[in-house]
Amino acid sequence: MTSNKSYAKSPLFTVVRTQLYSLRMVLILFGVVLFCLPLLAGFLMLEPAFLNPDSNWNSYNSFYIEMQGRVMLFAGMSPLLGFAAALAAGQFSYLHKRQMLDFYHAVPVRRTPLYFGRVLLGGAALVLGALLVVLSQVLVVAIQFATATVGGNLLADVYGAIWMNGAVMALYALAAYLFTVLVFVATAALWEAVVSFLVLSAAYPLTALLVLRIMESSFLLPGFSDDILSLTLFSPFLTGFAYQYNALFNAPQDAWVLPLLLAQILVCGAVSFWIFRRRPSERAESGEETWFRRVVRFCAAATGAFLGSWTFLFVTDSYPGYLLGAVLGAAAAWVLMELLYAHTLRGLLKKLPASAAGLAAFAVVNVLIAFGFGSLQLPAVDAVDAVSISGGIRSGDTGAALTNVNGSAAVFTESGVHFVETASFDDAVVEETHALLQEMLEYQRDTYFPYHPTQAMRLSDYTMLDETKEQYRVWISLYEDGEQRHVAFAGARENDGVAAIYAHAGEIVQDPLYTQNNPELALLDALEAIGKESAGPGMTLVLSEAEKEAVSAAYRADLLAAPRETAYTMDKDTAMENYCLYFNGDVALTMQGGIVDGRYPAVGMTCTLRPQEEGQEAYAAEESRYLDPRNYPETVAAMEAIWASHGMSD
Repeated sequence: MTSNKSYAKSPLFTVVRTQLYSLRMVLILFGVVLFCLPLLAGFLMLEPAFLNPDSNWNSYNSFYIEMQGRVMLFAGMSPLLGFAAALAAGQFSYLHKRQMLDFYHAVPVRRTPLYFGRVLLGGAALVLGALLVVLSQVLVVAIQFATATVGGNLLADVYGAIWMNGAVMALYALAAYLFTVLVFVATAALWEAVVSFLVLSAAYPLTALLVLRIMESSFLLPGFSDDILSLTLFSPFLTGFAYQYNALFNAPQDAWVLPLLLAQILVCGAVSFWIFRRRPSERAESGEETWFRRVVRFCAAATGAFLGSWTFLFVTDSYPGYLLGAVLGAAAAWVLMELLYAHTLRGLLKKLPASAAGLAAFAVVNVLIAFGFGSLQLPAVDAVDAVSISGGIRSGDTGAALTNVNGSAAVFTESGVHFVETASFDDAVVEETHALLQEMLEYQRDTYFPYHPTQAMRLSDYTMLDETKEQYRVWISLYEDGEQRHVAFAGARENDGVAAIYAHAGEIVQDPLYTQNNPELALLDALEAIGKESAGPGMTLVLSEAEKEAVSAAYRADLLAAPRETAYTMDKDTAMENYCLYFNGDVALTMQGGIVDGRYPAVGMTCTLRPQEEGQEAYAAEESRYLDPRNYPETVAAMEAIWASHGMSD
């Protein structure tokens, strides 16, 4: 019996089916590209040796995953984002053609299924595109390791990373797709959509980057740094490339990436649907001024103001020039956008409010900066787990480090290799360092308030390019919940405030509560031999117990002594000497302080300088220390005395 039901009567299904048929060739083309391009790149760029199945070194596992992620992001993400933009343009460009728009609106289908039918097909196509990229990489890994025996869970980790990258790619593509849909739905013509897309995509990243440069030029201690994801926060199409950037430089991805993507998807989807539902049919090919055009004008004027101000600051190095550049930049954007939209300047004054608002945004940002917005904000003392301090003196061609105490060491435990650095968890040291930072901020305020970018050449960091300047420099690292924040301070030596800050830093690093955290002090328990390389054959001497005590005492004295100011360049004879301490990598060491892997206190940790477990990263072993004779005079003198006692002196 023939059924009386027709499943084609569903408007949503009808739209999906119609879109699938009309876009079938585009979908097939991009499907082939999204599978074949990453597949080819994977075979060309990845090698099974990266995973090193014979030794199963964790570092090689990470390297293979890193390289494989780059293949997916560059050979997969880039075409997928291009596919997202092309797909959105193909689906919603009919809104810019009056005849085609009249036809679609004459069809007895409501706007809700018209919108969601297209978006549903577009979203499904992008998810399938990301899936094709994932399957291409799964195939690469399967073929490369078809005959190789890989121990442990190394391949499982690789496959897990592939699927994770694929999921992130799909979310980025959906955000970029819905952003493009929003632009096409809100504009009246194809050229307007292209202009709006470019302006909105570039406005926030460029403006945010220039604001950061202005802050750096206004503050001795800026509180913000370039974070590529933050720079693309309101530019969904570029956020995917920000992820690529971090992957290229092996930078950690922020924890808020996923919430950001979901927010971009929801906001762009909701706003585009709202506009689509309310959009009048007469808007196609019209020159009507809409709220969306005013938003684009505002973004263009704000970006023009910041770009013009920074350009004139570079040329004139004056505050009036800086402000003049902002006005001219905003005016140029005002005129240019009017020419693009209206093709005439007759209505230019009527469009002034949106562009004036962009210039006002520039003024607001600069007022906030003048009163300290963007300067370093100190965390609460209780929020800081540990601190480390370094620095030095620069005076022409001479200089000295603030301290020799800041050592580091790569050590091994049963869990693998770890990196130990000098840092103090002591509450008294943390509080004193916090007070030092507060002193730095007070100096900044007393010297530079109100803040503005014309002070760039007065800020001490810029004088680092001038080798004739005499400077004190102090670097502080704050460790908070596993995160490390760096603070850099520099100032002229003749300035009493700067000299007081440098002296305060010197007092902290000479405090036994701080010096005991140098991991190199613990290495002396494994001291075994000394060596010297010169123009002739090197000399190596295994030490007796008494000689070990003498060298260790001299080494401790050099580490804890205040460094002397010496010339940067050594004379030829001194430069040829290379003094070295050799340690027994199998001797168990107990750390007296420091920080492990930038997170945990090292005190009490038992370790060695050489791997004790099979398969650990032997290449990371550090069983020697080379000494600069200028910074370790006591140690070098003790070594020379021992060589002389053995008849081995020059």
